[in-house]
Amino acid sequence: KQWYQRRVRGHISEAMIICFLLLFTAATLAAENSKGTLKRQPNIIYILSDDLGHADVGFTNGFVETPVLNRLAHQGIQLDQHYVQQVCTPTRGALMSGRYPIHTGLHHEVIYPGEPWGLPLNETIIPQVLKEYDYSTHAVGKWHLGMHKWSYTPVHRGFDNFFGFYLGAQNYDTHINGK
Repeated sequence: KQWYQRRVRGHISEAMIICFLLLFTAATLAAENSKGTLKRQPNIIYILSDDLGHADVGFTNGFVETPVLNRLAHQGIQLDQHYVQQVCTPTRGALMSGRYPIHTGLHHEVIYPGEPWGLPLNETIIPQVLKEYDYSTHAVGKWHLGMHKWSYTPVHRGFDNFFGFYLGAQNYDTHINGK
């Protein structure tokens, strides 16, 4: 248990992230309700936590303490018969587009700082589809699907707003890319 506590020390806690998501959702719903446009649609929350093994969360093994994630997993749907890609960029691209990375050009590697590529703009992704059904869409965390032009960033790909990092390997304290 000590190795896990050392590993997560200094990172944003899962409770803090969940609180931010809940407050943000509540503010959005309150704004929509004040306009009289609130509809009864189900809430959809995707949580992608890459670079984890199957046993790195409490709801799969009981060893690691992740009470908030455990509760969400038990109240929601767990996709436990699926596979992810070898690194984060292909995984995120597959989740967003619903297509295998070989079909989007994201199957080779992660996107490094300054590289002029990303998830192709002709790919329709989840937030764009949800907007067609009058959903508010928000992204929190790591994007890692391209940033060399504004058109590749989350707010230009269907998200109403984005709070996070465009690339991976960010230091949560200094906000600098690198180890």
